[in-house]
Amino acid sequence: MTIHRSWRAVVSLACAYPLIIAWDNEQDASLRKGDILVSVTGQHKPGGRVEAAVDVPVGAVSLWNLMLDCAGAPKFVPKMKQCRVLESAPDASTDLREQRLQFLPGFADLTLRFRSHYAPPHEIRFVKEGGDLAVMEGVWRIEPLGPASARLHYQADMATKTPFPGALVRDGMRRDTLAILAAVRQEAIRRTGALSPPVSETEAPW
Repeated sequence: MTIHRSWRAVVSLACAYPLIIAWDNEQDASLRKGDILVSVTGQHKPGGRVEAAVDVPVGAVSLWNLMLDCAGAPKFVPKMKQCRVLESAPDASTDLREQRLQFLPGFADLTLRFRSHYAPPHEIRFVKEGGDLAVMEGVWRIEPLGPASARLHYQADMATKTPFPGALVRDGMRRDTLAILAAVRQEAIRRTGALSPPVSETEAPW
């Protein structure tokens, strides 16, 4: 299929997000000992901005390959029921994906449809193209820490179309992000046979 690249969206995202989240010394030490840092900010609207990170004891390329595994994602990502690549550029620089996830109890599944732009093996920028969210755009970044260690950064702005209480949505974003980063780390360890670090999955104190 033909890809129509959303260059305006890419430029917008490039301006919205810094090159790397700046963690202070205390936060860096917390990540290195195995903590998962998650912070969600925003007021009034049914959504917010999430910033998060986790250190993973695998090389950057191994982590990159895991992040691109759409077919395998439902096997390890919490609440994800399906992931499909709907179209892809010939040079694999961008693709359109659709994911179906479990939402709140008693509600229908949530469909996410978004275009990803790839700068291997370090960056994935994404912006929504349809789906059930009013706002969905952000970036994943992989920062090499050594030959067998990498830091996965995540930033995203999200908001629901349905006017749920903002605090409820942000609490869900916080819990889901924590669970997803923990699952990504465990799956990376499983696939590479790396030793698991001490687990201390806590929200960021900021």
